[in-house]
Amino acid sequence: MMENMREVPTVELEAFTDDHRRGVLPELNTCLDDCGGWVVERRANSATAMEFRIELRRENVLDLYGSLMGTGIELTCNAHAMLTDLCTCRRNAKHLNTVGGTVVLRLLLHFREQFTLPMLLATGSAAA
Repeated sequence: MMENMREVPTVELEAFTDDHRRGVLPELNTCLDDCGGWVVERRANSATAMEFRIELRRENVLDLYGSLMGTGIELTCNAHAMLTDLCTCRRNAKHLNTVGGTVVLRLLLHFREQFTLPMLLATGSAAA
């Protein structure tokens, strides 16, 4: 008989970048690989947003946090707080009897619009 498995809650993270996808996505993939994380699902939500469902060993959360900062993406204040909480839980895992385990993250990455000179000139001339 199978034991009831507890579902691992998903940690919601949101971030922004001014960089183009072709520069950010390979760097993000390298970041996840280096931290032992794996992308379970990746999809484009719109022309300016992508969603990643990531699984990661709890003990690698601190590495992930630092590595995400190294990619240059901008985490929201809430995302920083969530990752800080996870790092604190990781540090206290021995005392809480929660050593090991998997963390599920949902990262919503927004790409800010890249304005080109013709776009800016068109907007300026329309306003003038």
